[in-house]
This record gives sequence, C-alpha cells and structure tokens, in this order.
Amino acid sequence: MKKWILAGIALLVAAVAALVIVAVMNIGAIIKKAVETIGPRITKTEVRLAEADVSMSGEGVLKGLVLGNPAGFKSKTAFEVDEISIKVDKGSLATDTIVIERIVVLAPKVTYEKSASGDNFQAILNNIKKATSDNGKPGEAAKDRESGGKKLIIRDLIIKDGRVNLAVTALGGEMAGASLPEIRLKDIGEDKKGATPAEVFEKVFAALHKDVLTSATSIAGDAGKAVEQGLDTVTGKVKGLFGN
Repeated sequence: MKKWILAGIALLVAAVAALVIVAVMNIGAIIKKAVETIGPRITKTEVRLAEADVSMSGEGVLKGLVLGNPAGFKSKTAFEVDEISIKVDKGSLATDTIVIERIVVLAPKVTYEKSASGDNFQAILNNIKKATSDNGKPGEAAKDRESGGKKLIIRDLIIKDGRVNLAVTALGGEMAGASLPEIRLKDIGEDKKGATPAEVFEKVFAALHKDVLTSATSIAGDAGKAVEQGLDTVTGKVKGLFGN
C-alpha cells in the first residue's frame, strides 16, 4: 500500500511539473493574446504586442508594445516601447495567481495630447477606472475576479529612460519633448493576494499619468518662455526700426 501511495505522489509531482513546463513553453503566446484581448477591453484603445519570448527560466522579452489613443485624439499612439524585460516565477504559472518578479519598461515613447475636451492619458485612465468600477457597480475587474480568472502579483515594475512629447490639438502637432521621470512600483496586487488585469492597469497607468502630466507641464512652460522671448526679440527689433 505504501508503495502505491508513493507512486501516486510521484505521478502527481510529475504531472504538476509537466503542467509548469507546458505553461512556461506557452507563456509568450499567452501574454501576447492577453495583452491584445484584455488591453483593448480595459483601455478602449488599440493595444498591440509584436512579440513575446519567454524562456524556460521564466525570463523573457516583450517587443513592440503599442497603446493607441481613444476616439477624438489625433496622435497615432499614446505609448510605444520597443522592449520590455520580464521575469516570471514559473512555479506560479500552474496556480490561480501568476507572480511576476520583475518588469522593466525600457525607453518608452509617450505622446501626451491636450485638446479642448481634455487629455488622452486622462481619457484612458477614465476608461480603466470604469473597468474596475462603473459608477459604484462592479466593473470588468470585479467580473474577472468573480469568474475565477488568473490574478497577478508584480513584485517590481520599473519604467525608465522614457521620453514625453506634448501634442496640442489646437496647434496642430507635437512640441518639444522632455524626459519621463523613472517610475518604480512594488508589490502590485500583493494586498489583494492577486489583482485582476484591470486593477493592475489602473495602478500602473495612474502612476504613469501623474509623471507624464508633470513632464508635459514642464514642456508647456518651456515652450511658453520661448514664445515670450521670441516676442520680446521681435518687439525690440521693431522698436529699433523706428529709432525707439
């Protein structure tokens, strides 16, 4: 009897190990599909991921992530990044909560567009918040939580070496850019023992929106000073022509 029990335990361990291996082998495809299906549902924008390559060690690279703009904005994209490095706790892949040890978003290009009706990042953030709570009613996040879908915990998320370009609809294009401050978030979803994709999106995007707005305000201020200096120069030259 003891031998049968040991054999059963060995088979169970082997089955779990096989499940983990299959999950790791397919995690790239799973990530790409999740990004391109869940992303648009939450943000109400186009979301594309060119490639997701994750090795058996759980480390990998996501390439060509593009986040579009909501309706009413003219810029092609709100957020683009060529490379994101990722490390997944492969042992968590067979559980209900996937643990991501580290995400590093390297050198993203952000376009902050301001129009008479508001800005693109606030519009996207509003869509994400609606996904988590629709006027006090359960949103997409609550539905995902109730449906028993996979949850996420992100130990360390870093966005660094980013660049923000300011686009003002009334002026018809982009203005000069500025650096995006490094953003670092820790233990996302830990307090809930796993967050839904919508909840993760809201946490990350709220932090991103805050620093993007700071950078955009800096750009606008510098541009305003440049315009004032230009006007002063022109005024001085005009006065000079008339001997004043």
